[in-house]
Amino acid sequence: MKRFRKSVLLIVALCSLAFTSTFDLFSDLGLTKEDADATIESNFHIGGLGFLVTNEMRKMPPAMRTKIVSAMGEYMKSRIATEEFAQNYRQVREEGKPILTTPLNLIEDPAERAEMTKQYNTDLKEFEKNYPPTVNGLVKRRLQQFLELTEGMDFNAKLVKRGKFYYFENPALEEKDAEWKLMFRCGKDVILPAREYAKQWMTSLK
Repeated sequence: MKRFRKSVLLIVALCSLAFTSTFDLFSDLGLTKEDADATIESNFHIGGLGFLVTNEMRKMPPAMRTKIVSAMGEYMKSRIATEEFAQNYRQVREEGKPILTTPLNLIEDPAERAEMTKQYNTDLKEFEKNYPPTVNGLVKRRLQQFLELTEGMDFNAKLVKRGKFYYFENPALEEKDAEWKLMFRCGKDVILPAREYAKQWMTSLK
């Protein structure tokens, strides 16, 4: 029986309003439109964390990062609104549904059959939660997961260097998973405006 981990999402991809077009923007930042579209689909469909962050983006001043988060959000909206995105999601969802490895009518032991039925129903419920039948439902779920992940994030948390690497001084933060740490590294100038954008986006969805 296939299992599906809880996914977290928001692609925080930076873009500059000074560029004349999205294509020029991606080009100047060392990206392609195809890379951006593929990352957006991968994250919304599969639920992983993917960031369109290049060295050029990291060089931008904090004030610029704060101003430009919404621009990429608008691009994400336009991509998600396409029929191609919807078709790809339907395919991903259909292929990802939990399945019974053995038909229930072939299981003779009642206890084993009951246990497998229970596990299948649990997996199906979790799948339906993380992979809703509609694109709007999918977007809501991913935005909700992003907001939950970044809630109360302490961007002033102290880091200490040990050897070549930095670690959180607070053991509880050091135990956070890779997705949380990835969000932390993006910094408050990206995450805080992204949270506000995510909240506004959610309220616009039916």
